[in-house]
Amino acid sequence: MIDGRELILTLSVGIAIYPDNGDSRSKLLKNSDLAMYQAKNSGRNTYSYFTKAMNNDLPRRLDIEEQLCGALEKN
Repeated sequence: MIDGRELILTLSVGIAIYPDNGDSRSKLLKNSDLAMYQAKNSGRNTYSYFTKAMNNDLPRRLDIEEQLCGALEKN
C-alpha cells in the first residue's frame, strides 16, 4: 500500500546463459533483453529463455513497433 493505494507488481524476466547465448556481457545482456520482451509478449509476469530464433523474430517486431510509434508521433 502506498498513499492508500494497493499496487500490484509483475515481473518479466529474460534469461541468457553463458556461453551458449553469448560470450560477452553485452551479448548476454542483448539476448536476455530479447528474451524479456518475449516473456512480456507471452502475457507478462513470467520468464523466457533466449533462443536463437529470437534473433530473427523479435528484433523485426521491435523495429515495426518503433516505426509505428514514430509514425503516430508524426501523425
